[in-house]
Amino acid sequence: MCEYGDVYYARLPENRSSRVQQGLRPVLIVSNNKANYYSPIITVIPLTTSETKRNLPTHVTILGYGLAEKSIALVEQITAFDKVNLIEKVCSLARTSKMNEINRAIGIQLALNAS
Repeated sequence: MCEYGDVYYARLPENRSSRVQQGLRPVLIVSNNKANYYSPIITVIPLTTSETKRNLPTHVTILGYGLAEKSIALVEQITAFDKVNLIEKVCSLARTSKMNEINRAIGIQLALNAS
């Protein structure tokens, strides 16, 4: 079973006219474990190894943790998809300071601290 904080290789839906990440790539699971267990739909953040991405407050750099390359979590591209598209677990960021950084970026993207 996939869990919150896991990084998996996944197949994201193709969309030719989009700048949204697609195809085979690592994703970070950010849906809660109850949803991950019972629902066929999970919430993920795509990762990229591209160095050309602008430095935004919703971009979190991940180095190490079992990833083969330095990656950037593109929190502004948070999305839900069918977990049948998960291919292979790479590592887990659960209970790490990096997951705390990602949670802060999620708060920025979703304006969770806005009044």
